[in-house]
Amino acid sequence: MDLIDSTINRILNPEKVKRTIHRYGVSDGKGYITETNNGTRINAYGSLEELEVNTTFIDMLDDGTPINDKGIVQCKNCGAVIHIDSVRECERCKKKICVLCARQKKNKEIYYCSLAHQLPFLSF
Repeated sequence: MDLIDSTINRILNPEKVKRTIHRYGVSDGKGYITETNNGTRINAYGSLEELEVNTTFIDMLDDGTPINDKGIVQCKNCGAVIHIDSVRECERCKKKICVLCARQKKNKEIYYCSLAHQLPFLSF
């Protein structure tokens, strides 16, 4: 009887889960286009799942490289869409950042995500 009661309770009082998916695609010369699709479904666990799929169509990445289907990442610092070859790592916090916002130590291949991480006397 508990199985029937729990099934009826799950149907009458469904749990909701919200999930957001970000995708990138090629716009084929049409410029910067965004598209949002919303939907609801019942997942494998029997709870309601709200889906929001945000698709951004672009021609060129923020770091100036042409877009292709592989190797697209988003900067954890400024949110720019870049190619995987343009990713650097902050020496102090190990955050993946792009070449657009990375601060390089003079004459060395050491990068920082902010001025506070670059200056040694500013510690956190």
